[in-house]
Amino acid sequence: MRAVFAIALGLLGHLATVPVHAQIVPDATLPVNSRVVPGCTDCLIEGGTERGVNLYHSFREFSIPTNGSAWFNNGAQIQNIFTRVTGASPSNIDGLLRTNGSANLFFLNPNGILFGPNARLQIGGSLVASTANRFQFSDGSEFSATNPQAPPLLSINIAPGLQTGMIQPGTAIANQGHLTVGQDFILEADRLDLQGQLVAGRDLTLHAHNTVQIRDSALVPFVAQATGNLTIQGNQSVDIFALNHPASGLWAGGNLVLRSQHPIVGDAHYNALGNVSFEQLNGQPGILFSPNDPVIRSLGDVMLGGYTGSSLHIFAGGSVEILGTVDITGADPINGVVETVTLSNGTTVNINGQTTPTLDVRAGLEPAAVGMPGLTGTGTFVAPAGITAVPSSADIVIDTIFTPADVEGFVFLSNQYRPNPNLSGDIVVDTIDASILTGAANGSAVVMDSRGLLGVTSTVTSSAVLGNGGNITMLSQGDLIIAPGAEVRSRGALGGTIALASQATLGVLGANIYNDSFGNLPGATGGNINLTGQSALLDAALIQSNAFGQLNTGAINITANGTASLINGSQVQNLILPGAIGNSSGITINAPTVNITSGSELNSSVTFGGTGQAGDVVINAPGGNVRFDGGFARSRLENGGQGAGGDIRITTGSFLATGVPGNTTGQLTSATFGNGPAGDVVINATGEVRFDGPGSDIFALVAFDRGVGDAGKIDIRGDTVVVTNGARLLSTTESNALGNSGDIQVTANRVEVTQGGLISTQAASNFAAGDITIQAGAVGIRGGQITSNVFGGGQAGTIAIGSATTPSAQIELDNGLISSATAGNSRDGGNVTLFGRSLTLTNNSQIEASTSGTGRAGTIAIANADVITLAGGSAIASETTGTGSAGGIAVTTQQLTLTDQSTISASSNSTNSAANGGDVTIQANQIRLAGASRISADTQGAAPGGNVALQAGGPDLTVNVQGDARISASTSGSGRGGTILAIAPSSITLDGAGQVAVETSGPGSGGNLQFETQRLRLQNGVEVSASTTGPGAGGNIEVNARDAVVINNSELSSETDGTGRAGNVTVATGQFTLQAGGEITTATNAAGGGGNISVGATRGIDLLDAASSLQATTGIRAVALTATQAGAAGTVRLTTSGLLNIQGATVSVSSGATGGNAGDVVIQAQAATLSQGGQVISNTAGAGQAGSLNWAIADGLTLQDPGTRLSASTGAGSTGGGGSINVSAHQMHLGTGAEIVAATAGSGRAGSVNVVLGDRLTVQGNGTRMSANTEPGSTGAGGSLNLAANRLFLTSGAEISASTAGSGGAGSVTVKTNQAELSRGGRIASNTSSSGAAGDVRLNVRETLRLTDSGTGVFASTTANSSGNGGSILTAARRVLIENDAAIAVDSRGTGTGGSIAIQSDRLELNRRGAITAETASAQGGNITLDIRDILLLRRNSLISATAGNAQAGGDGGNITITTPFIIGVLRENSDITANAFSGRGGRIVINTNAIFGLLFQPKLTPFSDITASSQFGLSGTVILNTLNVDPNRGLASLPSNLLDSTDQISTQCAPTRSLGRPMSRFVRIGKGGLPEQPDSVIPGQPLVSLTDVLPQATAQRDRQPSTRSSGLESSRPLGFAEARSWAIAANGTIELVKSAAAVDDAGIWEPTIPCYTPVGPQPQ
Repeated sequence: MRAVFAIALGLLGHLATVPVHAQIVPDATLPVNSRVVPGCTDCLIEGGTERGVNLYHSFREFSIPTNGSAWFNNGAQIQNIFTRVTGASPSNIDGLLRTNGSANLFFLNPNGILFGPNARLQIGGSLVASTANRFQFSDGSEFSATNPQAPPLLSINIAPGLQTGMIQPGTAIANQGHLTVGQDFILEADRLDLQGQLVAGRDLTLHAHNTVQIRDSALVPFVAQATGNLTIQGNQSVDIFALNHPASGLWAGGNLVLRSQHPIVGDAHYNALGNVSFEQLNGQPGILFSPNDPVIRSLGDVMLGGYTGSSLHIFAGGSVEILGTVDITGADPINGVVETVTLSNGTTVNINGQTTPTLDVRAGLEPAAVGMPGLTGTGTFVAPAGITAVPSSADIVIDTIFTPADVEGFVFLSNQYRPNPNLSGDIVVDTIDASILTGAANGSAVVMDSRGLLGVTSTVTSSAVLGNGGNITMLSQGDLIIAPGAEVRSRGALGGTIALASQATLGVLGANIYNDSFGNLPGATGGNINLTGQSALLDAALIQSNAFGQLNTGAINITANGTASLINGSQVQNLILPGAIGNSSGITINAPTVNITSGSELNSSVTFGGTGQAGDVVINAPGGNVRFDGGFARSRLENGGQGAGGDIRITTGSFLATGVPGNTTGQLTSATFGNGPAGDVVINATGEVRFDGPGSDIFALVAFDRGVGDAGKIDIRGDTVVVTNGARLLSTTESNALGNSGDIQVTANRVEVTQGGLISTQAASNFAAGDITIQAGAVGIRGGQITSNVFGGGQAGTIAIGSATTPSAQIELDNGLISSATAGNSRDGGNVTLFGRSLTLTNNSQIEASTSGTGRAGTIAIANADVITLAGGSAIASETTGTGSAGGIAVTTQQLTLTDQSTISASSNSTNSAANGGDVTIQANQIRLAGASRISADTQGAAPGGNVALQAGGPDLTVNVQGDARISASTSGSGRGGTILAIAPSSITLDGAGQVAVETSGPGSGGNLQFETQRLRLQNGVEVSASTTGPGAGGNIEVNARDAVVINNSELSSETDGTGRAGNVTVATGQFTLQAGGEITTATNAAGGGGNISVGATRGIDLLDAASSLQATTGIRAVALTATQAGAAGTVRLTTSGLLNIQGATVSVSSGATGGNAGDVVIQAQAATLSQGGQVISNTAGAGQAGSLNWAIADGLTLQDPGTRLSASTGAGSTGGGGSINVSAHQMHLGTGAEIVAATAGSGRAGSVNVVLGDRLTVQGNGTRMSANTEPGSTGAGGSLNLAANRLFLTSGAEISASTAGSGGAGSVTVKTNQAELSRGGRIASNTSSSGAAGDVRLNVRETLRLTDSGTGVFASTTANSSGNGGSILTAARRVLIENDAAIAVDSRGTGTGGSIAIQSDRLELNRRGAITAETASAQGGNITLDIRDILLLRRNSLISATAGNAQAGGDGGNITITTPFIIGVLRENSDITANAFSGRGGRIVINTNAIFGLLFQPKLTPFSDITASSQFGLSGTVILNTLNVDPNRGLASLPSNLLDSTDQISTQCAPTRSLGRPMSRFVRIGKGGLPEQPDSVIPGQPLVSLTDVLPQATAQRDRQPSTRSSGLESSRPLGFAEARSWAIAANGTIELVKSAAAVDDAGIWEPTIPCYTPVGPQPQ
């Protein structure tokens, strides 16, 4: 048909292009004919016949050329102009057609009327153009174009009754122009071929008896616009295509009606301020066919009989009714509407009619939302006054909707989009089929959004054969009803989401809702089914979400603000169907009240042969009620299924299950009949949860013979939970099933298990039973049972009653049973935990966690109890009687009492070395064991013993073990002994004659003993031991008592009698006291090593024993006892911030084993005192190394009394080295008889003694010594002795020495101090009495080294008959004072060479027989090197000697080198510097000095002060005197050869004589370098020195480079000295040479002038 129309338009276009001249030719058929100028272009038409207000014109031809005009020049009174064309030619109007005023023009041409592209109208009234043969008036008269000789014209009112006559077939009216009429505009013909624009000031009617054809182009829009109504009627057809130009469209200020006998072809945009309807000729709704995208906008109602075509958009201010079928065939990529729309629930949808085949129906819109566009170039479309749309409602009623079968589409029905609030409306559809039948497209989405009722009476389906099902959304503010027999379905590779939401009642009444997914899309999930309403009623309904392929189902969610009810066998199912692979997404109901009754069921499962996770069933009714009265909830993995069952979760106020008579599978069932675990069952209620009667069960099940997987858990919470009258809460693995049973948890204020009630987890196969947890204020088990058992090879579950935060007030068992046990070839027993204020077991009640097979027994924990009483043979036991390990027991109570052979036992009789004894932990204030009661964690075979922990519930813990009672964690076989731990905040008291032991009597290691408290007291013979009698290691003992530890006549011991190492003992406390025979011992009697001992006390440590040191029993000992094997003694560490007091007690680390080392002693204290024979000893009797004694004392260390000592040594015959003694303290005092000794009596080297002090070291008293030595017969070397202190006082016969009495060399002695004083026989010595060499002595004194008194000295010597060389002495000090017979000596009284002496000092003074000697009895004398920066002073028989030999033996004298500015002595005092020999050569003496006063160089010793290097029977030595940096030729003047006559040069006024009894005056020239040229001149090149600067303190410095040897001291000197130019008499009468008189003190008296003496009497000759 469209091809025919196109040909007609082509012909019309051709005619329009032919040039025309005006052919307006009157036909002379009227009484008064029309007048017009022939051949005119702009024609003025006058004349015509007037009848009243009517004017008649008749023409044979009537055409207007292009851009020409025809002007009907009617009078003002004329209202209607009737014009006819009686000839045979159509009217071709391509110019302006005009009338005057508001006259109406009626134009009749049966041959056709053609409006060209230049056609224009200037008609103020209406225009009626028709191809009819006549106008027929209401009175029967007519104005005919085919019969112009009709009766005379009348003056009548034509408007109401004007009709046209017959229209010849094929006649047409065509338009290409822009035609505008002031009032009505009517075109009538057999055919209307329309382009351009038609605008009517009132109504526009386009009527074709055959066809109306409308077209636009991309350049020229088509516009049909009526300010009033717009009617387009083609009796046979209406064909519109007006989408090429964006301004094209149909506009009606009133109603818009398209009418035809057949479907209307209408590709256009339709706009009306009134209603829009598509009708048949009989007025019934008509069908619209639109291959492209139509848009209908109406402020009123829209009605169609049906629709077929591309995307359809309807925007209606009123209702939309489509009574037939809507078939959307495609999209319009150009003209479709694109918009994002917000739904009433706040979500959005995207509408795109250009890409998606769309049905977009929106009703009840507010007027502004209709969105009617204006005309391009003509301004805004304005409705005429008086025209008001009156929409009837906002209803949408559609019978049937189809979307394309091969392309995804979209259906959108809404009366909620920008709604008119004054309208109400429903949406009712019978059928929507949005399915895809071919291809891979997804099903079309369906969205319905209603402000009132939303009803589906038949089917809403969106399915796909390969793609995904479409989403279906229904929203309703009123009821949403899926009527009986109706169906809602989304089906596809992934089913789409189905969402039904009502603000009132959501009812699925005998209807079905399906969401089916069949795709092979692993991991993908089908759409959900969401049902929401104020209330939800499912009555004989079926709601199903299914998976057929490899993917997950979508969830089913039911939500109601009121009641959700499933009645009359309603089924809600979420299923993985046979052969499908995927997970079910479950079922959720949210409502205050939920009733599942009358056989109704919630089922989320994997069905027979399916694979995947069954979904959860969830009911949320917080504060409400859930009732299962003949209803079921199931999540199952069915027979043959693969995967897992889902959970059942219920949240509510109260819950009631009344049972289903004859039901054996439970009302709430989570089960696996296939291959995979079952899910959980959870009830969370605020009120009562009650299971009453047979069949009112919860089953979490692994089904017999078929199930493979674990059962789920059961979790119930409520105010009260009652299981009674045979009801069961059961999680079980049935016979031959393969899986573990699940856990059960019950939480309530009160739990009652009575009258055969059972809470149980079970496993009948080789799998584990689940755990049971009960949290309740009170628990009564009276004739009931709580069990977790395994009857095959599985593991029992745990049982817990009460909790730490909410313990039960009372737990009573009266012939009750709490059991977690395994039997047969099973695995471990489960744990049992009870939290209760009071626990009472009577009448053989049992709490057990045990195994009689190969598994480990479970643990038992009882907490927060005030009183626990076991009586009448009751028992708490975690044991194994097979090959498994014992479990543990933990008890917390104020008071624990066991009587009448009651037991708490975690024991193992296993011979399996991999098994263990269980632990026992008891927290209590008082523990009392009486009769034959016992607390044990033992093993009697190869398994290790368990641990025992005793903890105070309050500040104090008292443990009373009476009679044959026992607390043990031991093993009697090869297993390791367990640990015993005691803890109390304030104090622990162990009393009684019982035993607390961790031990092993076989090859197993001993366990540990640990104490944690403020104060620990062991008394009255209590035995605390950690030991082993075999090859196993001894256990450790650890004590942490923050305040005090007192061990009184009791023992802590860690021992091994085998090859295993003894364990360690560690004590940490404030004050530690060991007394009255108390002992701490770590020992090994075999090859095993001794353990370490560590005692740390912040305030102090007292080790007290009244016996002597040889008999002391109080002590701390780390001992390896055997002398035949190689066990090593352990280390002892004592640490305190206070005083360490060792009074008569012993601290020892020793080893008698071959090759074993003695351990170290490490002591840290604020202060330490050893007295009354107190000893700290490290010793080895064999090849082992003696351990070190390491002291760190913040303040002072005091040793006093004979027998008191620090000793690190090796015994006679031993080969091990002696240990070192290391002391760091602020000060140290050794009193009479105390000793510090590091020695070896064997072949090993003696250890060193190292002392570092912040202040002073005092060593005094005969027998007091500090030594590092080797004993007689030893071959080991002596150790070194190193001291560093601020001050050193060595007095009263005390000695510091490093010596050897064997063949090994003596070690060195090194002293560093600021000040040292040795007196009253105090000695620092390095000595050998055998073939070993004496060691060196190094003294570094920052200030003064003072040696005084006989026997006092610093010695490096060898004794008589020795052959070893003497050691050297190296001394550096600012001042060295040796007096009163004290000495520094490196002497050898044997055959060895004397050692050397080197002294660096600012000032060296020897007085009153002070001596520096390097002498030997026979060998060469030792060397002496003195580097003295200021002065060397020798007084009163002092001696510096390097002499060798005697009458029995010879030897060369040693060398003496002295470098000092001045050597001063007194000639008469017999102070000597000698390097003599008896029979050998005299030594060599080199003196570098400026001056020597009071000593004479002599060939041999005289009674005066001498410098000698002689030999009595040999050659004399050499004495060399060097002045310091003096040139002998410098400063000498040439003398004349003729001497002067001295007669006039020497005064003879006073002759030499004696005066006042004094000798005559003498002038004596002394010194070097000659006299100055003048008395006041300075000798050139000579330093200046004043003797007053030399005496009494030497501060002058030699004019030479300082020695590169450092003494560690500082000095300061002037640059030179001045020649004496005067003399003075000092206060004591002596004359002193001075630099000037002013330099003499006022006490001096100048000698008066003496006149010449005249002799009287005879004079001597």
